[in-house]
Amino acid sequence: MRRRKSHQESAISADIAIIGAGLAGCTCASALARHGLRVLILEKSGDIGGRLATRRRPKGHWNHGAPALSPGDPAFTQFLGSLESAGTAQREDGPGGLPRFQGLPDMRELLRPLVARTPLAFNTLARRLFRRGASWMVETEFGDQGPFRAVVVALPAPQATDLLARSRLDGLMPPAPITMAPVWTLLLGFDEQRPPPAPADRRIVERVIPQTHRPGDRPGWCAERWVVHATARWSSDHVELDAADAGERLLRALAPSLADGDADRPDVVMTHRWRFAQTTSPMGRTHLWDPDTAVGLAGDWCLGATAEDAFTSGGALARDISKCLLTDSAKAQGHA
Repeated sequence: MRRRKSHQESAISADIAIIGAGLAGCTCASALARHGLRVLILEKSGDIGGRLATRRRPKGHWNHGAPALSPGDPAFTQFLGSLESAGTAQREDGPGGLPRFQGLPDMRELLRPLVARTPLAFNTLARRLFRRGASWMVETEFGDQGPFRAVVVALPAPQATDLLARSRLDGLMPPAPITMAPVWTLLLGFDEQRPPPAPADRRIVERVIPQTHRPGDRPGWCAERWVVHATARWSSDHVELDAADAGERLLRALAPSLADGDADRPDVVMTHRWRFAQTTSPMGRTHLWDPDTAVGLAGDWCLGATAEDAFTSGGALARDISKCLLTDSAKAQGHA
């Protein structure tokens, strides 16, 4: 079940504001809460997940971000294994027999346990950070949130850079450029099951991921659901296309998987643009934490381009913040 807080409810007392409810932000929130720190997550969209995203419609749902997570690090493996035991993840064999995990019923459920007890303010866009006395405030379109002892920015690198610039915190980002490539994604649904997709125009289409019926699917859902990812190069060259135009071009590139003619068109057609889909030039560190300003940054872009990178980044930042804030609290109590 989705947890939605009204904007009035989100004006609560918290030690730390986390901007962004993707894997890095949710991992950071969970670790901070385990240390007894109070967290509020501000998310501009209507749910958690970030690029572990799901598009829900009456005829089904489509995991149109990461289709599955493949662990390598022991901590990430343990985390996903705990979700499997809890029934919110399903293990399957990936390429080469390596395990990979999908969320049940969708990918966002992989993050739900991390923030089960954390207040979240959805549909809340952070415009800038500013000081009020010794504390941080976050300006949003619904009013100012805070005060906070620290702020975590868990957004894609270009969005984090923009927010820091508006907050006069430009110096926190490293001077070396961090780049992320876009990806256009096409979501298709067929009322009748179709044969596996035939080879497509690989100059445009990178991969087609069929999502066939699985336990828990509802009556009336599409028998076959495809998630089609365009190549990074094509997406970069056409990033400013209108969504309908991008969708039609991707449909044409799928031939001969799709026959010509309106009668053979999918029953559901949707298009999504991931403007910051995949890191191409990472920072090369797990995270950024500045104890002088009490502002930290986390995301997959710190280390690479995978969900495991985001998980590692959020956890590493939480350890630095906890050590810093809890030490300060202990010193303050010692002087009291």
